[in-house]
Amino acid sequence: MGMPSQVLPFKLNDANLRRLIHEVARDTARVFFVPHAKKRMRERKITPTQVYDCLRNGQVSERAHVNLHGSWQSRSPDDMPATRSQS
Repeated sequence: MGMPSQVLPFKLNDANLRRLIHEVARDTARVFFVPHAKKRMRERKITPTQVYDCLRNGQVSERAHVNLHGSWQSRSPDDMPATRSQS
């Protein structure tokens, strides 16, 4: 069985994103923290174990989308601003 002749795009939707995050977070070696995240974790006194737990069990509150840099992005409820305007 060889490789497919064409690349099939990965359709990232909210359900696929949640499943992918939970799956990746099962193996902590697959999760890394960029310097900005490490800084914020120190400021907020958040441990890596807490982050892993959130990734494994948390919810996604922002729809999956491609950001300005061409990367997939979403947010958990804890990342959302504390105040929201009611429209």
